[in-house]
Amino acid sequence: MNQRILNLWQEWNILFIFVVLKLLIHFIFNANYEFHRDEYLYLDEARHLNWGYMEVPPMIAVIGKIGIWLGGSVFAVRLLPTLAGTAILILVGLMVKELGGKKWAMGLACLAYLLSPAFLRGSMFLMPVVFNQLMW
Repeated sequence: MNQRILNLWQEWNILFIFVVLKLLIHFIFNANYEFHRDEYLYLDEARHLNWGYMEVPPMIAVIGKIGIWLGGSVFAVRLLPTLAGTAILILVGLMVKELGGKKWAMGLACLAYLLSPAFLRGSMFLMPVVFNQLMW
């Protein structure tokens, strides 16, 4: 019984370490760049909420509105995409665990997600990409 608890603790500990690493990467580098041109569009749509837009569904405007409510800074606007990317990382770890992977498999899968440029950049900006990935 004690060995089982220790293994469970190690698996969750690995997932926790990768979550902290992902958050640190984003919290350090998210505000290094100004807003992307598409982010200006989504923030303008957030200032004029409607049921839908030609470019995107209304969800991205609502998320932009939350970013504006949090202060409207680059860091505040990009906070929810960062949290969505972190949720994807947690889901990756949990899926590996559900499929029978142990701590090394969880660590390798989380490392692959964490270092993947497509996923790293997707959760760096306020764009629908990371939310599409999370919902899929």
